[in-house]
Amino acid sequence: MIFMEKLLANKLTHFLFLFFLFYLNVNNLLNAQDSIYLSNTGNDLNSGSIRYPLKTLSKAIIVSRKNNVKHIYIRGGKYYGVSVILTSKDSGLYISNYKGEKVVLSGSVLSDSLYKSGKFIVQKLQGTRNRSWDFRMLLVNGSPRMLAHISDTLSFKNIWNIKAKPATEGFWEKKPSVEALSNLLYSGFDLNDIDINNAEVMIPHRWDETYSAFVNLDTVKKVAVLAYPALQPLGSYGADSLSRGKYLIWNVKQGMLGPGNWYLDRLNEKLYYWPYPNEKLDNLILEIPRYRAIFNFQAGCSNIIIQGLDIKGCTNVLQNELFAGYGIDATVMGDSINNIVIKNCSINNSGGSGINLKGSNIHIVNSNFFDLHGGGIYLKGNYNTVDHCKIENVGNFFRSSVAIAASGKKNRFINNYISNVPYSGICGIGDSSLIDNNIIYNAMQVLSDGAFIYEGLHSMVKIQNNLLVDTDSSKVKKFRLGIYFDEKSLSCYVNNNITFNIGVPVHCHLARNIHYFQNNFLSDNEQRLSFRNSEEIFFNKNLFIIKGKLRPYIYPENSFSMIINNFIDNTIFYSSKDLVDNFLIKLSNNNSISQQDATILDSKIRKIVYINKN
Repeated sequence: MIFMEKLLANKLTHFLFLFFLFYLNVNNLLNAQDSIYLSNTGNDLNSGSIRYPLKTLSKAIIVSRKNNVKHIYIRGGKYYGVSVILTSKDSGLYISNYKGEKVVLSGSVLSDSLYKSGKFIVQKLQGTRNRSWDFRMLLVNGSPRMLAHISDTLSFKNIWNIKAKPATEGFWEKKPSVEALSNLLYSGFDLNDIDINNAEVMIPHRWDETYSAFVNLDTVKKVAVLAYPALQPLGSYGADSLSRGKYLIWNVKQGMLGPGNWYLDRLNEKLYYWPYPNEKLDNLILEIPRYRAIFNFQAGCSNIIIQGLDIKGCTNVLQNELFAGYGIDATVMGDSINNIVIKNCSINNSGGSGINLKGSNIHIVNSNFFDLHGGGIYLKGNYNTVDHCKIENVGNFFRSSVAIAASGKKNRFINNYISNVPYSGICGIGDSSLIDNNIIYNAMQVLSDGAFIYEGLHSMVKIQNNLLVDTDSSKVKKFRLGIYFDEKSLSCYVNNNITFNIGVPVHCHLARNIHYFQNNFLSDNEQRLSFRNSEEIFFNKNLFIIKGKLRPYIYPENSFSMIINNFIDNTIFYSSKDLVDNFLIKLSNNNSISQQDATILDSKIRKIVYINKN
């Protein structure tokens, strides 16, 4: 009897032990996480479940690596001070907003301890003295404010008379010295009273711009030495004849001219803001850019998707812009990466550019870029795509910026909308690449020697089905370039595009074997076709409607006959009675040419532009 009781007791114990193990296993299965969740009301000590979310993206990345959980969902809200570094350990990661909720990730921090000092509102900012914390953009109650600056009256005396050469041959017959690139000879008393600890200088060139600071100021010899050498010799060509020899000074207290201006006193680590009359201490929120990037991809990252996020509020360090703005920090940066997708995002209101990535199979899809100090999207590598993106009002501070730029091979820019850009709309794409079905409004607003679509150094590029429109009728800017093939462009094709009111719709420079087929070149004004030192340029079945004159600009002159002979089966309507340089007369043998009333031509132009715009 006792034996049976012990046997039953052991069996019961064994059963309870097995039941306990079964319970633990089921409980673990029920509570296993396949996703990590973030919320503004979360806590980084939580598990990261939807019921107990984390608070920061940086903590979510750590938990993701530890538990090998590859989905991170962010609940709606604004998250400040965000900056994460993604490594190869994060490959396969998916970061998204949660079920369509509005998520804002900002690289800025919010003001605290604001106080009044005379007419200014002041914020102490420890770390700005040595530029470990640096910025050139400020949001006040959600809107950008103007950095204090001096412009219009500043000029320098440098002269550079060395003969220019093609870029592929080094730009100049004589290499400029460090002094020619760094020593700015200023006029009068322009810089005598500025504080070189704070002042920064912007010098426009023809197709790029130098942004630097000062390391020395000799008020006797009137020489200001730049922290970074200029991109072009000081005193060489300017952005245009109006800006030659001009420069701007940023972040100086002398530039605090009225409400909305701000100034960073690095020496005393204080931010000064001049408020509008309706802005008081108790209703002001200053968003101060703190981090250079929200997402920084390190080498080896692959198969990562970022979706549905509003990304903003980053800064950039003091740096030269480089050609097209390639040198500017971006809100999303990375190098040596593969198969990265950024879709349904908005990148805006940042002190640098939007995206600057190097790698292959990078896809930027259905995303918006606006109100950026730098450019929109920069991609270097192969098989990269920008599709159904909207890029507008970029380069608001750094004026060498472009909307989209790329190099490499087999890249695609398709179905994008671009507007209001200081330099080129699209600047390069790569060999055997496609620019298709894009709309570009008002590129080339500040600098010159670029284009609505600029291409150089690449071969087998196809530019097709694009609409390029310039609405600026000012005389100074009326000869902007539409589609520009620069040095070493080879065997490229331009088909079924429309240009409207672009003074020089076609420009080739040191290019060869370029084909224009079934394009529409429309203008309310005079139009020029420009070819410099280019060969094998072919025009076939294009339509020209010009309310004015059609002028050729061909250099050297002995290539004139080549252009005429390769101009076949085109249709030209014009309203001017003046056949300039007999160009149209010479074309009449192989092309259809007709002079018509300007009103009739206007109707034809509007119909073509309206249909294709919509």
